[in-house]
Amino acid sequence: MKLLEVILASVVFSLASSVSLQVWSSGARWTLQAEEQRQQLMALDAEVLGLQARLHQYRGQLLAQNCATAASWLAAALPPLQANGALLHLQVGAAAGASRERWYDPAALGVCASEEAPPEGETDAATL
Repeated sequence: MKLLEVILASVVFSLASSVSLQVWSSGARWTLQAEEQRQQLMALDAEVLGLQARLHQYRGQLLAQNCATAASWLAAALPPLQANGALLHLQVGAAAGASRERWYDPAALGVCASEEAPPEGETDAATL
């Protein structure tokens, strides 16, 4: 082998090694980011499931006749929840921009009457 062939082979080898190292580094970085995102999503899911378990503790207890009142009461009792009329809204997020959102209906949980009762002394035409 001549000196020029040895130099050329070492240049090709060093370029190939450099590119290979960059590809490996990029793959390792992507794997690390994917694992961090998966852990953040699992933490968000755990938070949602924990709140949902606390919410289901009230299942079947009539908290109010009016579902909007029951939603307000539950939102005050379980801070991450927000009352939005007669519905409950939950939104939790992570620093990386991932978020989870859920809507809950107090009537479906059985904590309020599903229909509003007519005021005292008035009858509804549908009940006659």
